[in-house]
Amino acid sequence: MKIIVLGILLVLCAIPDKGRAGDMFNYGRYWSQLPPIARSAYVEGIVDGGSHAYFQAASEWLPPGEIIKKPEPEKVGIVRKKVFIMVDPNTIISVITDLYKDPANTFIDTVDMLYIARDKLLGEKIDDRLVSARKKAVESNEQLKVFERDK
Repeated sequence: MKIIVLGILLVLCAIPDKGRAGDMFNYGRYWSQLPPIARSAYVEGIVDGGSHAYFQAASEWLPPGEIIKKPEPEKVGIVRKKVFIMVDPNTIISVITDLYKDPANTFIDTVDMLYIARDKLLGEKIDDRLVSARKKAVESNEQLKVFERDK
C-alpha cells in the first residue's frame, strides 16, 4: 500500500508544466520522464479503477447473477472486453513506452495509449486506433484553445 501511495505522489510530482497556452500536452515525454514505480502505479490504478467501475455498474444495472451467467451474455462480454486490461502490467508498460517512441504518437493521451497497447498485446491491429487517437489529440487541443479563449 505504501508503495502505491509513493507511486501516486511520484506521478503527481512528475507532471511537467504544459508550457504556453495552446501547446499540445506531450504525453510521450511525460511518460518517458516517469520513474518505473510511477508507471506501474498508473497502470495498476487504471486496472483497479476499471474493475471497480465495471462491477459497481453491473451490480446496479444487471439482474442478479447476470454478470456470472454462462454462457456470458453478449452485452456483458462486449463491455468486459473493453474495460479489462487482461495482460501483464509490466508488459503493457513496455509496449506503451515503445509506442511513445514514435513522434507521431507523443500527443496521444496516456489512458488511450494504454488501451491501444493492450489491444496490440492481444493481437489486434492498432494502426487505425493510432490514427484515431492522434486525431482525437488534435481535436481535444483545439477544444481546449476555444475554452481558454472564451473564459
